[in-house]
Amino acid sequence: MIRIHRILSSEFEFVYLDAPFPSGPGPDVLPTFDGCGPYFRWTQDVGPETPERTKAILARSAKEQIAKDGRGFVGILGFSQGARMAAGLLLEHQLGKGIDWGVGLRFGVLCNGITAPLTSHLSKEENALQVTIPTLHLVGLTDPWREESRKLRSVHCQQEQTTLLEFDVGHRLPLLPQDNLKIAAWIRSMYRETSPIGQVTLNVSPYLT
Repeated sequence: MIRIHRILSSEFEFVYLDAPFPSGPGPDVLPTFDGCGPYFRWTQDVGPETPERTKAILARSAKEQIAKDGRGFVGILGFSQGARMAAGLLLEHQLGKGIDWGVGLRFGVLCNGITAPLTSHLSKEENALQVTIPTLHLVGLTDPWREESRKLRSVHCQQEQTTLLEFDVGHRLPLLPQDNLKIAAWIRSMYRETSPIGQVTLNVSPYLT
């Protein structure tokens, strides 16, 4: 995220949140991020998924940040499992359930995501609905989970409200300056189109397994 952060740091405040479950390093983490642990993940390696615990951590973090500066969050960005979590948060917010984000989530950036959106407050019928909040989908062309990323967009998000950007990378964000400038330009565009208010906070879920 450092490249996108640098480009947008004068326009958005980024808030990074740790996932709740300890983990080994995920795909493409090593050797670049060797020694940067501890590592975490959004879902457990084994056993049933427990989004309630994760949502409780996110809710507390969001509440603390909103109380701190009074602005709230307009966007959420997630990578891999974090993208799955972000999609679930967008769907819950769309239906008026889950976390109070202050001014309200206006857009999402789903990077190398997997399916399906992870929710904890919705019925079976509600889980079958599509996210209609605008989303930007980043997909690595050599990512082993690229079809999962495409499915997250095509099945779980309303096509008219999505933008797809594909890059010649694996399970990570692109490195080339022109690619990151393109991503930043789309984030600015979604912000302008969905929130005419002044500078506000962009909530970022850290990349996880």
